[in-house]
Amino acid sequence: MLFVVLIVAIAITGEVIKTIVQNKNKRLEIEHKILKEEIKLEEIKQKNYMLETEKLRLELKQVQNNSPTKAELLGFKQIEPDRE
Repeated sequence: MLFVVLIVAIAITGEVIKTIVQNKNKRLEIEHKILKEEIKLEEIKQKNYMLETEKLRLELKQVQNNSPTKAELLGFKQIEPDRE
């Protein structure tokens, strides 16, 4: 009788362990997918940062090209040398 109980207990324990291992594997797969998505997100953020930086650099260059010079702001005219 003891052997029957022991065999049933071992079978039940085996199923419980199997279920625990399966759940752990599923959890690890989900964590792996989450990490891959986070890496993709960080790559997109990096590309966005680079594009925004380039855009701001070009805007700054355009503003600098279109802004008046110091002499123009002070109302002075540049004197051209005499041509002979």
